Amino acid sequence: MKLMEVTSRIHQLDPEQTIYAKAPWHADSDAVVAVEEQGSPVPEQLARQGFSYFLEVSVASEVIPDLSHVQPSSTLEQWCERLIRYAENDA
Repeated sequence: MKLMEVTSRIHQLDPEQTIYAKAPWHADSDAVVAVEEQGSPVPEQLARQGFSYFLEVSVASEVIPDLSHVQPSSTLEQWCERLIRYAENDA
């Protein structure tokens, strides 16, 4: 899955899970949504694959409105970039 896909589906995802993405973060970055392991910011298997902590789904869903009606477009990419800026600067 790509980070832009996660952005478009954020309100359909389990709020108890966490988003992990491969850096440098951009709309086309590979992303995974998984349960955060206790005592580790990134599950070992994901870390070995080059993923890093991005944001918790619950936090991301507060930043992004429901975009289920938006088709992949520059608007969706702009929301994804806004989420990336939030993860980099405010999380």
